[in-house]
Amino acid sequence: MNILSERTATLNYGKIKNIHNDTNHSSREKTPKLWPILEEIFIEMTSNDVAFGTPIIGRMRILFDGKGVPKEIVDNTHKTRMLCNAIRHKGHEANEIDYVASVESIVKCMNYFSGVAIPLEIECIYNSNITPPIVIQQVPQQPKAKTPPPLTIRQKDLVDNPTPRLPVTLLLDTSGSMLTDNRIGELNEGIRLFFHSVLEDEVTRYSVELSIISFGRIVTKVLDFANIERQVADFQSSMPLTVKNVTDGTPMGEAVELAIKLLNERKAEYRTSGVEYYQPWLVLMTDGQPTDNISNAATLTSSLVEAGKLSLFPIAIGAGANLIELGKFSPKRAPLQLRGLNFREFFEWLKESAKSTSQSTPGQTINLTPPGWASI
Repeated sequence: MNILSERTATLNYGKIKNIHNDTNHSSREKTPKLWPILEEIFIEMTSNDVAFGTPIIGRMRILFDGKGVPKEIVDNTHKTRMLCNAIRHKGHEANEIDYVASVESIVKCMNYFSGVAIPLEIECIYNSNITPPIVIQQVPQQPKAKTPPPLTIRQKDLVDNPTPRLPVTLLLDTSGSMLTDNRIGELNEGIRLFFHSVLEDEVTRYSVELSIISFGRIVTKVLDFANIERQVADFQSSMPLTVKNVTDGTPMGEAVELAIKLLNERKAEYRTSGVEYYQPWLVLMTDGQPTDNISNAATLTSSLVEAGKLSLFPIAIGAGANLIELGKFSPKRAPLQLRGLNFREFFEWLKESAKSTSQSTPGQTINLTPPGWASI
């Protein structure tokens, strides 16, 4: 019954191998990392049969009921789902037996539905009769190559967690006009809720990578792309955003160019590490109009959007935002006007949209939920 693609099965065997070989974490800590793999395979196998966002238990019922799937596969996969749910909701702490049983149920499920053989180095985790393959290294005849430089923390994150990434850039106006009606204060609270919501979600925590750039008196890189768990200290030390002076301008063009530069650097690291990524998101929020030249920046974003390499969300704050100038950055998505100071609802929508995207396959078209925070 080959309804799980060979590519997905092979990638997830690799993920399980990486999780198992991580000597820095115990079985209790490794077991919750199996949940995203379980979700991913059932989302792919039922994508044509159920509505987007259907819980995993509903997907299992569709796939298992009346389909002649072996009872062992059905029972053990359900046990793993319930175990992972209990762990995620702090109702149980996994042990070595839980971890081994979860690995076995997931790989046997993938093997059954894809036909891709279970690698020996994974089968030996739960089958004591299997001897792990021994790799015999040949003595090099040539002089040893120079030792490559050690991985940076950002690069090591990609090796340790090969989950496809969704890079999200928040490009935020901190010009003098953001003091009006405490817009800057409401914006900061929305960002804070968004950051912690992404951090606490079992899906987005491993997939979303956040970059924040502010533009007011100067353009500032507030937060650079990285695993969000590593960004907590930097986020706390860099926030909240502030307006330096009521007369500060809006150097939007310079800010957009910096955002594209940081994004290109991170995409290069994804490719080097063999990590897939979703079409990057760039959220541009302003309550005014640019005070610098935006021609080059608008050309950059427009070409990326037209090529399907960037999703740009232009958001206008207040009646003073110049929708015509803002629209020059986004040839496919017209600027939306934030209703009042509804930052919290916007960032809740952004997080849920990021979660929906993270549960899809890179390259798949996702229809985002219509925004309730905007005035058309």
